[in-house]
Amino acid sequence: MDAQPEARPGWRKQGTDYLRGFAVLSAFTLLGGLVSQQLPFFFPGPLVGFLLLFVALVGGVVKREWVQSASMLLAKQLGLFFLPAAVL
Repeated sequence: MDAQPEARPGWRKQGTDYLRGFAVLSAFTLLGGLVSQQLPFFFPGPLVGFLLLFVALVGGVVKREWVQSASMLLAKQLGLFFLPAAVL
């Protein structure tokens, strides 16, 4: 028997792009938290992670394509992140 063609071609690549993007974003968020704990003054960890990610993107350590799909997905759902705060 012949193998059946995929129902949605390219869905695996898109899924791995999302996973890679979320992994990179999560890694920089965690790294920012670790760096902010070592600072002698208070500075939010996610903000430190954001700045580190910016430096890595500008320096070419992280490619834009690695985080683009995950960040676009998060940007589309941004309203849902503020909904619980608006209810209170």
